[in-house]
Amino acid sequence: MTATLDTRKFDEAMRFYAAAVKKDSAHIINRQALNVLLKTVKLTPKADPKEIKGKLLRPDGKPNERVYRILSMRDSGGAFAEANAKKTSKGRKSAKLKVAKAFVGRRLRATGYIRAGWFTATSVLDRLLGKNVSLGSGAGIRKKFPNLTGHILTAKESEKPFAEFGSMAKAAGRVGRDALQAGMNAAATDMRQYAEKVMKETARKVAKVS
Repeated sequence: MTATLDTRKFDEAMRFYAAAVKKDSAHIINRQALNVLLKTVKLTPKADPKEIKGKLLRPDGKPNERVYRILSMRDSGGAFAEANAKKTSKGRKSAKLKVAKAFVGRRLRATGYIRAGWFTATSVLDRLLGKNVSLGSGAGIRKKFPNLTGHILTAKESEKPFAEFGSMAKAAGRVGRDALQAGMNAAATDMRQYAEKVMKETARKVAKVS
């Protein structure tokens, strides 16, 4: 997945948070990367099977004209094109219906697909930090899409530590971008609130001692 995000709010909150918690930079980066991912998973829209059926099926349960238009535009040279090349009208109709049904079936099975692309990075960071977070239906989604992967480079202590994560899910950049941006913004809010709480507690302790 490649997407352009506005990181200004997150970067500012990260600096504020780092000054308050006084932990090493790599730990902070990895912890907040996990926080972003967890929020992104929750915020990534999951397709509703009823909505998919409403968009792609006729009242009698057969694929509607929208399905055939999508296939005619996207499947040049593929199974739909082969079906369209059948010699008889009856053969073409039967073959195209079979391809259209298969298309609808794939759409229905793909609910949760975009979310699943984040689980590789989330699992690695979770193990690294020992958080044992619950991903809800994550195990089921991973089983549903066993070959779908993401990637993660965890932060190491260095002069300029950084973490990098991504999703290999198709359309993640289009569908998942807003969720990732919202996840970053939500993580930034968490960091700022926690940092303010720590600073107030520190100030209270100092005032009590003096």
